[in-house]
Amino acid sequence: RRHVPSAAPRPIEPKPRVLVVDDDPDLRDVLGAMLEAVGLDVSVVGSGEEAIELLRHSPPELLLLDWNLPGMSGLDLCKTIRHEPPLAHLPVLFLTAHASTQDMVEAFSVGAAAYVEKPFRAAELGARIFGLLRRARMRR
Repeated sequence: RRHVPSAAPRPIEPKPRVLVVDDDPDLRDVLGAMLEAVGLDVSVVGSGEEAIELLRHSPPELLLLDWNLPGMSGLDLCKTIRHEPPLAHLPVLFLTAHASTQDMVEAFSVGAAAYVEKPFRAAELGARIFGLLRRARMRR
């Protein structure tokens, strides 16, 4: 028998990292479990202030952000990171109950990359998340 060398092992890509910022602990748990189940590395926090701390020390590849947060709103958080060079191009997906056209326009005007209304359909949210991650990786 001839020995056929096996193909070189592919380097293992790190899991894409996502930060979820939502003040609802139950929704954070659901989103965390859902996103981990599809192969993402997920961190969750309940406020904009906690998010900024994490973003500055360990930026993810995607920020999943609620509008209504205690203290700093999701809009304010998005505006803040758009003025910080290492975070300025971080894709931000708003996941919010704010459903008016004006709300959507406002979110995009402060730098949102995508917008999904609550209650959301898991398949739609997943498709938007993976689309944003794909675009972000292509940009690098």
